[in-house]
Amino acid sequence: MSSSEGAHQSNVQRRHSEAAYFDQVAAANASELQLDSAILQRYQGPLRPIYAKEFLFRFLADLSGRHVLDLGCGEGCNSVLLAKRGARVTGIDVSPKSIELAAARAKANGVAAQCEFVCSDIESAKLPDESFDVVWINDLFHHLIPELDRVLSQIRAWCKRNARVAINEPVSLSPFLRWVRPFVPVPVDATPDERPLRPEELRKILSYFPELKFQYSHLFARLNRIILPGLNNYEAASSTRRRVVDAIQWTDYVLLALPGIRHFAGSVTMYGEISKNQLG
Repeated sequence: MSSSEGAHQSNVQRRHSEAAYFDQVAAANASELQLDSAILQRYQGPLRPIYAKEFLFRFLADLSGRHVLDLGCGEGCNSVLLAKRGARVTGIDVSPKSIELAAARAKANGVAAQCEFVCSDIESAKLPDESFDVVWINDLFHHLIPELDRVLSQIRAWCKRNARVAINEPVSLSPFLRWVRPFVPVPVDATPDERPLRPEELRKILSYFPELKFQYSHLFARLNRIILPGLNNYEAASSTRRRVVDAIQWTDYVLLALPGIRHFAGSVTMYGEISKNQLG
């Protein structure tokens, strides 16, 4: 077997493993289709810069009539929120059960006519080039690190001219924190093949999307899992807990704007508009 054939087989096995994992997660969440009204209200605005998703919605602005590609759409929560803001959404995911749940969730939330869901990996997806006004990516690339070159090239091809790209990913930028992490007894839900992005992956993303700007988060916000236990549900928390979390987020927002602190961040938001002269 050649090295390219071995890499392809490894990628296929990883996709099957990821799909099986998220099929199980989707099956466990199948009874919760309707998004809470507090969640829907939160992402209609006013939108704060201290939370990644709110920041990205503010960056994308009016989505009325815009065609959005939700890559790694999972169970469709973000697809519903995007559709509620006026977008026409195409969601793609490798998990069949997640895609079924996403379609059911879109119907339950009254946006089925605006949403289409496709079960596919990115490499096999049959979508026309230059067909999307917005590409939305939330927690996807860190599952696809061995395939990043092919994935990024394909995503760029799908972007219309002047398309907007909105990405949020976990990162591990500090070698010291990577060394410390195994000694910290905090469990993290993760598939066997994923890991946070490192500086070399961020440089690779920039090589395909040089227009992107970065905003870092999750310094002290790592404590949120303690302040908001269980499902880490901000909307369901008490007003006191929400105020504490807001204060932590504002602290991170200020500190992580400093170059010397950024490498301690736990996630990064990447956003930008594809320029005409660099498409293709």
